[in-house]
Amino acid sequence: MFGPDQKLCLEVAKELECGMVSINDFGVFYINQDLPFGGTKASGYGRFAGPEGLRALTNVKAIMVDRWPSLIQTTIPKVMDYPLRSLHYSWEFTSGLIRFLYADSLRTRFRGLMALIRAARTA
Repeated sequence: MFGPDQKLCLEVAKELECGMVSINDFGVFYINQDLPFGGTKASGYGRFAGPEGLRALTNVKAIMVDRWPSLIQTTIPKVMDYPLRSLHYSWEFTSGLIRFLYADSLRTRFRGLMALIRAARTA
C-alpha cells in the first residue's frame, strides 16, 4: 500500500482482510525471510517463511511424563462413591471440594471446606 499519510495507511491496513501489508515499502517481504508470507481467503491459506511458516508444517504434540517415577507412582484411583442423592448437594459437595483443594487464599479454602461439610451432612 502506498500513500502520503502513513498514519492513514496504517489505519486502512488494520482493517484489510489479508495476510500481509507493506506500507510504502514493498521490498521488505522479499528481502527479510523471517517474515511470514501468505494470504487469506481465495488468495491463499497458510504461511511460509518465518516461524509461522515452520509451525504450519508441524503437528503439535504434548507428552506428559511423571517427574519422579521412582518416588511417586501415579495410578488410576478407585471409584469414589459419595452418598449424595441430590444433584444440588452433589454439585455443592464437588465445588466445595475443588475450592478447598485448589483455592488461592485461606479464606476461600475455608469457605470451600464449610460448603463441603454442609453438603455431606445434608446427603
